[in-house]
Amino acid sequence: MIYKRFCCQAPIEEDDRTSINVRNNSQQKLDEFLADPENKKVFQILELEVDVMRHNAEKVPENINPKDWLVLVKLTTKTQRKKYLKFLFLNEKSQEHKKAKKELKKTEALAKKAEAEQVEDTGEIKYGLSHNTLFLRIYESTINRFYNGQLLQAMMFEPKIVFDCGYEDNMNQREIHNCAKQLTLSFASNRIHVNPMFLHFCNLKEDGLLMEYFSTNMPNILDDDFPATITSQSYLDLFPRDQLLYLTPHCRTDITEYNPDMVYIIGALVDKSDSKPFSLAKAKKDGIQMAKLPLEKYLAWGSSSDKSLTLNQDSDVHITYEEQQKINKFARQNAKLEDYKEELKVKQNELKNLEDAFDELTLMDDDAKIPYYIGEVFVHQCLEKTQNCLEDAKSKKKTEIANLESKCADLKTIMSELKTQLYAKFGSRINLESEESD
Repeated sequence: MIYKRFCCQAPIEEDDRTSINVRNNSQQKLDEFLADPENKKVFQILELEVDVMRHNAEKVPENINPKDWLVLVKLTTKTQRKKYLKFLFLNEKSQEHKKAKKELKKTEALAKKAEAEQVEDTGEIKYGLSHNTLFLRIYESTINRFYNGQLLQAMMFEPKIVFDCGYEDNMNQREIHNCAKQLTLSFASNRIHVNPMFLHFCNLKEDGLLMEYFSTNMPNILDDDFPATITSQSYLDLFPRDQLLYLTPHCRTDITEYNPDMVYIIGALVDKSDSKPFSLAKAKKDGIQMAKLPLEKYLAWGSSSDKSLTLNQDSDVHITYEEQQKINKFARQNAKLEDYKEELKVKQNELKNLEDAFDELTLMDDDAKIPYYIGEVFVHQCLEKTQNCLEDAKSKKKTEIANLESKCADLKTIMSELKTQLYAKFGSRINLESEESD
């Protein structure tokens, strides 16, 4: 039996798909862990430790679910466990606060409704919520269907982005949690984009912690109609090798032009504690092309920045073909402007030399013979003829300078329009300013 997620270049086998119900997987894992007598003994000691902390009025949650117990038993020091329990405690209190706030709003709304019902009905038309209105109400479900419809179209016609989720063994629990959150933000950002891309989440372990966190953030990711490809297969099984390009920050080659026919791969790796070139090594091992985003060229980094992007920021550098063409055009115009500026400086220096020479001739005698450089030789001329030659040369030079200045002004107008459009799209994520302001 073949399983496809809407539109895909290669079929995904039913046995290999990761769209499996893992919501109750944590309880099963905990039961398997407690099946070992030694593990059960460790767990009982941990329960006693938590009870003592709760008795001492420390920040410990009232309820701890199986997933969090599995995390706690893996933490080696008491300090780590206290920090994690405090994190769970704050989350629990935050949820209780939200629930209480929701109940309060519900009570206020009911009281307001009851008060409105007591007002005498005069037979006049009422406007507002729950009454007559001139505007069509757009529900959240309608917006969701609109965005999902865009993604379905993108899955058929738009370029593809692959998130390589095969780095779970290279991350700790907190990094995996952050990775899942960034993947969720990447999907959400792409979903609301005017021209969304077709996202593939490859090498995702069906029983892994990353999949568990990911499905917690987006429960419908496990549904068959989720508008993205979720698979434990490798990208090599889905796309031709010559169409793949791995975006890795450890590569020395910058990507200079966006090709919509290529499939770009982003490593789903959060490595705050130990940054190693895992993605570079993987790209070399798989024998596929690799490059890095030209971040240093277009982004203004802070002095203490590690010059790297999170996964959602990486995917937010969402450049359509038209936007790439604008960036390329700006770069070409900027290079041409710099050439014109250099040529203009040379012409201005030549004009200054001609003016200085003309001023010196005013001090010469009328019968003096002036050596004038023509071609490759000096020709001696009378003063008047030499002055006329200098006037002609000055006039030609001024015309050349005026033409160059006009070309520079035209280029600056074009570049100003491109700047406005690109800054409106990318904001502070792109730097189009020259090092020297005009």
